[in-house]
Amino acid sequence: MIRTSVREVSISAAEAGQRLDNFLLRELKGVPRSRVYKMFRKGEVRVNKGRIKPHYKVKTGDIVRIPPVTLDNVKKDPYITDSNKELMKKSVLVDDADLLQINKPAGLPVHAGSKLSFGVIEVVRATYPELEFIELAHRLDRYTSGCLLLAKNRAILQEIHTALRDHTAVKHYFCLVAGKWPQELSEITTPLQRERGGKQSKTIVSESGKSAKSVFTLVQSFANASLMKVSIHTGRTHQIRVHAASSGHPILGDELYGNHELNKKISKKGLTRQFLHASSMELVLNNENRIFNAPLPDDLNSVLDRI
Repeated sequence: MIRTSVREVSISAAEAGQRLDNFLLRELKGVPRSRVYKMFRKGEVRVNKGRIKPHYKVKTGDIVRIPPVTLDNVKKDPYITDSNKELMKKSVLVDDADLLQINKPAGLPVHAGSKLSFGVIEVVRATYPELEFIELAHRLDRYTSGCLLLAKNRAILQEIHTALRDHTAVKHYFCLVAGKWPQELSEITTPLQRERGGKQSKTIVSESGKSAKSVFTLVQSFANASLMKVSIHTGRTHQIRVHAASSGHPILGDELYGNHELNKKISKKGLTRQFLHASSMELVLNNENRIFNAPLPDDLNSVLDRI
């Protein structure tokens, strides 16, 4: 059992703009969310000596009073090995004043979850401890590889979020789907909805769902498969996977929306995960058009060589 002492923290320019509750949750790692909100209700959290609401957005120079708290089970930081750090360093494609772009390895989630104690963000923070601010700007599925942006300051994080929300950012993917893709099919715009329940939540096609648009372009035809480039302006959960499956041409290797028998056959060609790769992202940052590219990884290139 650990009893922390009261702290007064000055908000830096890099921390400004975020909600106070999110700031506290990061400062008080291991403290349950319910306990943090209880601090607000009891007036234990103060900003510039005054009571404050959780949704308040902190400003540079604000003095935040963080109350003492008793921790029975402190959540330990995950152990990040040197090999994890080396893999992350090799995955970095762009490292500038505003952001990191990595070619995310398949199998590594973007953040820790119930099945893994660490993900991309935890490894990046362990690899680059000198970074005062580093946050995921968007997400990729665990078994999807490719272009992932991490912001080094809150201003660029908000720019990326705005571009994604306003659909001015365009993301491109490569995927290998089952069968011959029909030439007449280029756009799929069926709305999508999350369906929760059971062991694993899924996304389904539903007229009452949210709008979604995927543009498919044939890159190369094979005997029983098609390599497609997909551009999306919306970013619904599992969007490309569901749109491809709904067309009758599921992504090969996709265990959730794909075809079990076809997946079993393609696995003999060396495919060990869903053939989906985030190849690039286009958006405007700091009034400059930026294009971030991520080459197809060796495991997917080798599959293409064998089919």
